[in-house]
Amino acid sequence: MESKYYFKDKIINNVTVSYSHGHIYYNFSYSIKNNIIKTKDLTLPTDRILKVAGGDIGLNNLLSVFVNDDDTTSLIISGKELISYNCHFNKKLAHTNELISKQVKTYKTITSKVNNKEYKVPDIYTYEGKRLINKKSQLFERRKLFMADYMNKISKKLLIYLSYYKVTHLV
Repeated sequence: MESKYYFKDKIINNVTVSYSHGHIYYNFSYSIKNNIIKTKDLTLPTDRILKVAGGDIGLNNLLSVFVNDDDTTSLIISGKELISYNCHFNKKLAHTNELISKQVKTYKTITSKVNNKEYKVPDIYTYEGKRLINKKSQLFERRKLFMADYMNKISKKLLIYLSYYKVTHLV
């Protein structure tokens, strides 16, 4: 599929270009020409019954969803996988920071404007130190991509669940 056909029936509202840890991201916000919905005209069809679900974000559970209905079961989405991933990330980051601190060639002295204290900060790193700094940047990028992917998958599964049980509103 060629890109010129991809935007054929779409109106581009916004384009955002961002740079993060050596990667360039293009984010397009668009609406489809034939399916533009005005919020003033949104009304619930008479044949559908109002069914409301409430979501609550927690510390250990990523999301708890209660559907205001006698037949529909509530849903709890565990956050253990995210917590585990983040703990593992923090462990790798601490280890990488420790290795980086051992790869400093020279330090420079900086004087604080607030309290006139002098601090020694790293100035030049060895080749291995530069490689480790790049690895640290890649760790952050990998975590960002993992979190975005995981949240997209969870939100899709949630929407499928709500659609299956014919929930009309999510609060």
